[in-house]
Amino acid sequence: MGPSGQEEGARAPVGAVHHAESSSAAADEGAPKRGPVVLDLELEGGFPLLTWAPAGRGEHPVVVTAHGAGCLAEEDCDYLWRLTSGKAIVACLRGEPLFRTRPEQGFYFRDHLALGRELGLAVAALRTEFGERLGDDWTFAGYSQGATMGALALPESTRAFQQLLLIEGGGEGMTRKSAERLREQGTKRVLFACGNSGCAKRGEQTAVGLRAVGLDVRVVHAEGAGHTYLGAVEEEVSGELGWFWPPR
Repeated sequence: MGPSGQEEGARAPVGAVHHAESSSAAADEGAPKRGPVVLDLELEGGFPLLTWAPAGRGEHPVVVTAHGAGCLAEEDCDYLWRLTSGKAIVACLRGEPLFRTRPEQGFYFRDHLALGRELGLAVAALRTEFGERLGDDWTFAGYSQGATMGALALPESTRAFQQLLLIEGGGEGMTRKSAERLREQGTKRVLFACGNSGCAKRGEQTAVGLRAVGLDVRVVHAEGAGHTYLGAVEEEVSGELGWFWPPR
């Protein structure tokens, strides 16, 4: 399902393609006044990793995001750029196209193993491109399929993510062992955000196990919002940002 609530239908980094700064997010109220520097980091054998980054050479937190089936990385980057007020390096996994000859119809992740492989390659590409600009504070954000597959893949990741933002997914199949592995890696906070009651119920059930191993977990539910990360769901997420990304 796409963010509007409608139905969704070994590589290595080899370089970056630079684009002009985007201004789409800047048009929204409360968004950063200056658009991001947009880069495509080429991944051998797959589609490029899309990144939106602040201009300059300073160190920044990092957000890696995975979209829903049938969605586009550009949509995720726009959302996370806005959510982070343009202060983070945002890397948006692409997955593979639903239809090989029509990539404009949207992308998906074949399974959590495919997402996990792409995540590992993305981390390597970010290190190559941004180097010392990468801060120690990393967040994984997933929506729908990206949240579900991401939650399964993250316990095996070699990169620690201090925060997990799982929207309309991610409460399925996370075991006690997975929770313990996340804590050992350095995960501290998990935010489940839902627009559907089923998502909220699964999030609350999963939160019990995550809290039992010492993770700080919250579940927010925008009742009636539907399968989306926009609108009331985004408002619920925004209301938790002071806890989710506490001042360093």
